[in-house]
Amino acid sequence: MITRNAVTVANCVDDPHNVREAESTRKREGTLEWWDEAMSSRLNDPQTGAFVIIQQRVHESDLLGHVLRQKMALPYTYLCLPQIYESDHPNRWFRDPRKEGGLLWPARIRQQEIDEFRAVQGPYAFAGQQQQRPAPREGGYFKRTWFKIEREAPADCTWSRAWDLAATEEQLIKSDPDWTATAKVGFSRSMGKWYIKHVQRWRVDPHKWRMFMLELAKSDGKACKQTIPREPSQAGKDQSADLVRMYAGYQIQAEPQTGDKLARATPFAAQAGAGHVVIIEDQNWNDMFLNELTSFPTGNHDDMVDAVASAFNRLTDGASGLLDFYRSRVAEREQERQQAETTASTQEAHRVVKTDNVADLARALLGDKFRDPDR
Repeated sequence: MITRNAVTVANCVDDPHNVREAESTRKREGTLEWWDEAMSSRLNDPQTGAFVIIQQRVHESDLLGHVLRQKMALPYTYLCLPQIYESDHPNRWFRDPRKEGGLLWPARIRQQEIDEFRAVQGPYAFAGQQQQRPAPREGGYFKRTWFKIEREAPADCTWSRAWDLAATEEQLIKSDPDWTATAKVGFSRSMGKWYIKHVQRWRVDPHKWRMFMLELAKSDGKACKQTIPREPSQAGKDQSADLVRMYAGYQIQAEPQTGDKLARATPFAAQAGAGHVVIIEDQNWNDMFLNELTSFPTGNHDDMVDAVASAFNRLTDGASGLLDFYRSRVAEREQERQQAETTASTQEAHRVVKTDNVADLARALLGDKFRDPDR
């Protein structure tokens, strides 16, 4: 027990999360449950006592993120001192005297050491340990600079819409529950790019999102491929079968949810990183979606990312079929080239055969090697 300025500090927790387990929702929320239900009554004197949390950021929904969301109701004070000062840091300390790029303790840790930390730790560990951000400033798995925003998509796009449906079962500490999200993605063969035309999310009961599904399917038209998730449980199978019946007349596919969301998003991330993904301008969702993208996979939510990845994978026959997708495109281009060469050769043959003059025919066939014996 330590006393400072008449405030008794009775409970201090240091690094409440195991970094290797931070991606586990159950383990992470178990820590939050322990804090709210067990630690909340552990002060020797609630009138003078205080809780102290010392930790690096590992996720937007880690313990620090959890108590920050309670800041309006509970008198928490957050002292955030990133290794490198960022003027746009969401939790910067108002009394920090540094300017943009200023180091926290340059006499002890110089820029050279910081650069070495960045290289060794990688973007996520560096952001959490050195900068007190759950995800890198510029984005981690997805970077904001990868995505161009344009007003319209090409007319030759093939479209796919996918859904990420919020779980109906209760989970621990769900003060910020999942969303039901949808995304519409198209591929343009002429441009060789993918276009994200529509992203939306709701927190509504199943009856309402079923209505939204049918409304958007009608708006998309029957040429648009529709994809819904198929959970492995019997209830999930029954739900997907019911939704397939609801989509009668549309190109509907119930897709098994194999692997984690990070694995499902990998093919889409590869194309985005290569500059092949464009976002269609829409003030209703562009910023919201980009914020979720750049905080993935350590953000509070990934519902929109998962919906976009599913729509993308449907267009490419899934992550495992990505190479086959490109091979088919290469084969089509090669077939078109061969057809063009055949057409050109046929036209040339017709041009040559049409002449009645033997010398002209020989000249056409032999070119500069032809010598006219009559000259």
